[in-house]
Amino acid sequence: MKNRWKVLCLALAVTLIFGSASVLATPEDGDDTSATLVYGSIDSLMRKNYPAILAMDESIAQLEELDYESIKNEAFDGWYTALDMKSQLESLLTNVNYAIDTISNAALDPTGEDPVGAAAAAGTSAILNSYIAANAASTISSLESAYKSCEEIMDSIRDGSMQRSNELIIMQLKSAENQTVVMAETLYISVKSLEVSESALKRSIAALERTITELELRANLGQISALTLAQAKGGLTTAKSGLATLQMNIRTLSMQLEVMVGKNISGDLGTSSLPEVTKEQLDAMNLQSDLTNAKKVSYELASAKDSVDQAKKEYDKIAESNSYSPTNYRVQQASHTYNSAKFTYDGTVKNFELGFNLLYYQVKDKAQALEAAKAALSLAQTKHEANELKYKQGSISKNALLASQDEVSEAKDNVTTAKYDLFSAYHNYNAAVKYGIVN
Repeated sequence: MKNRWKVLCLALAVTLIFGSASVLATPEDGDDTSATLVYGSIDSLMRKNYPAILAMDESIAQLEELDYESIKNEAFDGWYTALDMKSQLESLLTNVNYAIDTISNAALDPTGEDPVGAAAAAGTSAILNSYIAANAASTISSLESAYKSCEEIMDSIRDGSMQRSNELIIMQLKSAENQTVVMAETLYISVKSLEVSESALKRSIAALERTITELELRANLGQISALTLAQAKGGLTTAKSGLATLQMNIRTLSMQLEVMVGKNISGDLGTSSLPEVTKEQLDAMNLQSDLTNAKKVSYELASAKDSVDQAKKEYDKIAESNSYSPTNYRVQQASHTYNSAKFTYDGTVKNFELGFNLLYYQVKDKAQALEAAKAALSLAQTKHEANELKYKQGSISKNALLASQDEVSEAKDNVTTAKYDLFSAYHNYNAAVKYGIVN
């Protein structure tokens, strides 16, 4: 059992390094090429290649393959052996003490002519008896502890508590696996969002370069100061530095994804477009029924409920042994522990329900934000069409037209970002429904 817990702790520790899972795969996702990772394949690739998940799979298999009948038989053999050894030791101790007393009595001087010898014999007997009793008591205590442990194992198998405990560990491990997949999927979404930011920053840099070209011409004509030009160039340098940092972050996240899905570490991982959240998916969301399902599969709630059950079991045991006396100290303490567990469970449920509700309404909010972004894009395109006509008529400059085009590009990026935000919110909601993971 200790080894099994070591494996569990190690697996969970590795999981926490990478974090939290759900799959929104669509038929269009297809398969990965060597250079490109498709969103819908993350789940299957990780469950096949990621060492942390494979280690947890082995722990799950080990627990699922436990033969409780064999464990119970082994515990019974251990219990019987410890009990038999204790009985033999107690019998041996009685015989040894009798022998020591007999020898000591034979060494005593019945005439009283040698009181010193008699006292020495009595002292030696007392010391020997004390030494044997102390060592025997330690051994007997160990044997008692051994057969009590065996009794607890047999009892836990008979009443199903060991099986329930292991089922909870399996549920915990599977939840950790799912959270790890969710984390990788979230990393993927983050990469796509950063790519939108990269596009916007490149566009800003291009606009700054156009502005600097214009400022250089004006500086040569004496229309602006050298300081104004230098400040503009400094802004360009800062923007390029920000772009380099952003690209480094994309590369870092890509390398993490490569590790998690079993690809060679390069940082050059390509990503395909994220699936779009459909109207059918949004319409299918049902707060109450989805919440009910999420509660059923939540490890967090199952663990909290198990704590209540264990506290109730302990309370019943203590209360029964003390005639359910409300003034008994041990009964009072057990009652407080049980009530605390119940209140903790109630609080856990409420927080779970609150988190789930927030996820639901976040999806709805992101959906309306996407519609607003689409409307803004339509307006930007209409304005740009008007500016194109103005440019042809010579009423605006080339730079003004390019700025107008940048506004359209920015509006398009805003739509893409809104789509990704909606997908991210729906991804979190789906993870809650499917796996009971509320983040």
